[in-house]
Amino acid sequence: MPAPAWNAVFHDEVEIEDFQYDEDSETYFYPCPCGDNFSTTKEDLENGEDVAMCPSCSLIIKVIYDKDQFMCGETVPAPSTNKEWAYLDLGTNGSYNDSLQAYAAGVVEASVSEELIYMHWMNTMVNYCGPFEYEVGYCEKLKSFLEINLEWMQREMELSQDSPYWHQVRLTLLQLKGLEDSYEGRLTFPTGRFTIKPLGFLLLQIAGDLEDLEQALNKTSTKLSLGSGSCSAIIKLLPGARDLLVAHNTWNSYQNMLRIIKKYQLQFRQGPQEAYPLIAGNNLVFSSYPGTIFSGDDFYILGSGLVTLETTIGNKNPALWKYVQPQGCVLEWIRNIVANRLALDGATWADIFKQFNSGTYNNQWMIVDYKAFIPNGPSPGSRVLTILEQIP
Repeated sequence: MPAPAWNAVFHDEVEIEDFQYDEDSETYFYPCPCGDNFSTTKEDLENGEDVAMCPSCSLIIKVIYDKDQFMCGETVPAPSTNKEWAYLDLGTNGSYNDSLQAYAAGVVEASVSEELIYMHWMNTMVNYCGPFEYEVGYCEKLKSFLEINLEWMQREMELSQDSPYWHQVRLTLLQLKGLEDSYEGRLTFPTGRFTIKPLGFLLLQIAGDLEDLEQALNKTSTKLSLGSGSCSAIIKLLPGARDLLVAHNTWNSYQNMLRIIKKYQLQFRQGPQEAYPLIAGNNLVFSSYPGTIFSGDDFYILGSGLVTLETTIGNKNPALWKYVQPQGCVLEWIRNIVANRLALDGATWADIFKQFNSGTYNNQWMIVDYKAFIPNGPSPGSRVLTILEQIP
């Protein structure tokens, strides 16, 4: 049978190696933005048909493959399962101003991890609030909450232009904007006020906050996987105080198994003026996910000598949800970034983090200060370990 003549515009062109192959049905699958899958069979490919269709929408993609290989009956293997993490090493140049560094950091991260971001979005967030079946009432309340919160933070940034805290909040949002702009292929560096899409890549950042926003905003249906909202952590002093070990384990679903170890070297200053010194946590290594600019697990090793980590405790008291309001709060993912950047010790970290408590992603945080630990020395003092617990 001759290949059909396609006059439609291809949504994308995808290498056959990027498809998942089902041996039983001899069918190749690739995720579609609508939440279903593009598909094409081995027989179609052997017949020279290079189009994969989605049964749930009108999109089609062009399959890039070696037709001769299929014509002669050879089998193209499915992609190998890579059990290793991806790695991202990203640095900025301190000769440029902080805002440009932050935006460019997001741009570069998206450009080198675009495919992973796409797959992670399709695995975790697609259809969370559209475009097909979703809880309309809850999503409208969530969108409104996030829009009001983003607007409130923009006003605070404008009113507190010399504040190190709000300077770091602005840089965090600029980095997110650069990430999303780069992914969408439209780079426009904002020089003044800028907007963040409430239901765009912000959703990847607030995955932890959503655990509590869903309850605070009365979402009626939740799909919590077994073990979700749980982590394990250990801080162990070895005999004779010869070393101090810190470890963390995250419990999550298989949909969240696209993982990246990230190393950031961000030459940001504490505040917006040149006179400010560099941030204490300008070098950091952390476990993360595609499309997120913080850990989320959370586990960080910071150039300030701190190791920060948390385990989720959650909130089981419904009476406290009334304190979760869009104005006067900074969501948890931003607060932990700001504290990691500015703090030199555990007490300062806690003081920074507790400002503008959102009451979302309620965790027990452990801040280990290796500067205060003396191997083979006397018993560690109170400065070595700081513990903070957040609740609305």
